[in-house]
Amino acid sequence: MKKAALVIIALILATGSLWAIDPRLSAMGDIGIAVRGSDMQSYPNPASVFFDDNRMTFTFHLDVEDTLGYKSLPYMPSSSVDVNFVADMITLGLSIACITDNFNETNNHVNLFQKTELNVNFSIGTGAFSAGIGITGGSSQQRLDVVMNSIWDFPVQAYSSPFDRVANSEFIQVSAGFMTIWKDFSFGIRLADILGKDGSSTVLNFQTLFSHAGAGIYYSKSKYSSRGVINPFVYSFGVDVDYIFSEARSLSAGGEVMYRLARDSSICARAGYKAYLSNLGDGTITAGMGATFRKIEVSLNGDFPVGGIPRAKVILTLLF
Repeated sequence: MKKAALVIIALILATGSLWAIDPRLSAMGDIGIAVRGSDMQSYPNPASVFFDDNRMTFTFHLDVEDTLGYKSLPYMPSSSVDVNFVADMITLGLSIACITDNFNETNNHVNLFQKTELNVNFSIGTGAFSAGIGITGGSSQQRLDVVMNSIWDFPVQAYSSPFDRVANSEFIQVSAGFMTIWKDFSFGIRLADILGKDGSSTVLNFQTLFSHAGAGIYYSKSKYSSRGVINPFVYSFGVDVDYIFSEARSLSAGGEVMYRLARDSSICARAGYKAYLSNLGDGTITAGMGATFRKIEVSLNGDFPVGGIPRAKVILTLLF
């Protein structure tokens, strides 16, 4: 039982960055180290808060996802509910996510994990430069051997049934970043997950500080022309290299094309690719479509691993 608990905790910590879903970045290969602007619902680089055009905003979004092309549905459903408040150079976010694992085809049973996460990002900047720090904390729970015979079993089991607390699953993590802007380009450096574990103690040393270091570049065509008129077409793209000082270096690249129907309404298409630098041909293709009508955005995203089973995500976002 102790070994099983350790495996669960390791799984939770290793996939921590995968719980919160950002509609844009998820479909753009999970870039984000240098991404700036007001269209994000999460802040991978805390320094980007300084360049958010929207001050005092509130975001709520719900995502539901599942694996496609499998002979039994639901196969691996998951969902999350996120709220995010953005003020002047600070964000507060709360996420409750549920994800399934270890599907048993014989009796349609799964293991179910729930994670609650609170994050705070602070940033400071001047002109074209900014720096930020993010603090994330939370805890995890589990339910093992859960019946999953139909798609309706997932919301009932995930949000109505009691969970068992995972021993020592409480965690706190810190990230830091720097960004600068030159014309339509932005450049970012991020040090994520800089705290490590030494037994049951949290440690910070040179190795943990740079264990998840990354850098990125991002280009975004301004939504306004030189005459101050709103452009109907807006496009952006970016490239990230993550885990720079690790053998597991990864590359993420993606872009977005948006067509503005009106000042507060638009449609967009997004695509990206992510893979380890040691094996670029064996990565994951990402794609997505989005439609925004004033304060409501609906996104349909998909992950298509090379040689693997694809996964679809539906994300509803409310902006206030």
